[in-house]
Amino acid sequence: MAASERITISLAGSAAARVRRCAATDRRGASGYIERLIAADALQEAVHNAATWYAARPGYAEDAERERVLAELDETDSS
Repeated sequence: MAASERITISLAGSAAARVRRCAATDRRGASGYIERLIAADALQEAVHNAATWYAARPGYAEDAERERVLAELDETDSS
């Protein structure tokens, strides 16, 4: 686990109340709750980036699968 770092943030009252309420159910408290939110946000960003990458390269997945199948067939023929 990475070393913890202490930060100070300012939140609207309703947001702070939500953090406290959700933190009450997290074993690591507010830090654990916020870290889960950050991890979910990072995952969402990664999925978006992957989708954008594939959208910019139509046919990439199909070409890669075709190459994999041909390589597999080539290995079978060599045996």
